[in-house]
Amino acid sequence: CLINNLTGESFIAMNLGPFHLSSNQNKLIVFGADAAGMVYNLENASGILYPTIACMSVYAPAASAPDKSCSGTLCCETPIQQRLSEFFYESSTNIFRRNNTKRLESYPCGYTFLVKDGAYKFHITDIFNLSTNNKFPVVADWAVGTHTCQDAMKNASSYLCKSNYSECRDAEVGPGYHCKCYSGYRGNPYVSNGCQGTYVLHST
Repeated sequence: CLINNLTGESFIAMNLGPFHLSSNQNKLIVFGADAAGMVYNLENASGILYPTIACMSVYAPAASAPDKSCSGTLCCETPIQQRLSEFFYESSTNIFRRNNTKRLESYPCGYTFLVKDGAYKFHITDIFNLSTNNKFPVVADWAVGTHTCQDAMKNASSYLCKSNYSECRDAEVGPGYHCKCYSGYRGNPYVSNGCQGTYVLHST
């Protein structure tokens, strides 16, 4: 929220390891008057910190703002389209540094949060009723390590598909791999003898 009627900023750091935000299943939501939300990827290989995801919500009188619409007026949303595990996101309000007392009194706070796609629908009253106690779900994915199956198999001591009846599959998004029991087997592919056969043999 605003500090001394000028601007307000807050930062939240996240480290989801070994999980990461599922790409295309989460959104960044921002609402407020002249508010912005940005996500910074702390795993950026270049070492240069810059926002990889951003969204801006601009001012409008509540009476003229479209309710249930999150297209940039008092509310903005954008999909998370990349793998994020270690990151922080920033919420800012009065980003244009306007010295308009009426605006500031009407919308003193801006909000930025991550949420599972489809789990939140904007209503104009949320600008006045939302609090930091609200909680929203997100979708997280995970994978083993940072190597492909082909590379991981080269090191037997660190390769984690331990069951004789398991197979390795590359992660669909980002680095790493998953282990899976063979068809017809169930159990834990990450431990020795963890995959057990489920076929039932009948004598004739």
